[in-house]
Amino acid sequence: MRDNGTITPCPDWHTDNDACGRAIFNAPRLAKIRAGMSMHDVRATMQHDPERKEIVGATETWIYMSDYEAEQMTAISFIDGKVSAMTSLPWKKD
Repeated sequence: MRDNGTITPCPDWHTDNDACGRAIFNAPRLAKIRAGMSMHDVRATMQHDPERKEIVGATETWIYMSDYEAEQMTAISFIDGKVSAMTSLPWKKD
């Protein structure tokens, strides 16, 4: 991550260098997320805000790029401000 908060793009050419860089940056941090962690702890672990955020009812979900080659994102769901689930989903919506 650069001093200005942007994430360094991938070193090689890719269609979306920013997305690739985010996935490389996020993947090892996502591995540290555990059920029951607070939103504050997840934000501190990830070191930046999510690429997408969704709120449905009492559930807030933060979505991060996690695997550029597989076009996958990881969704972290919170209930009452605590991690309740993590799931993988495609980064492109059909």
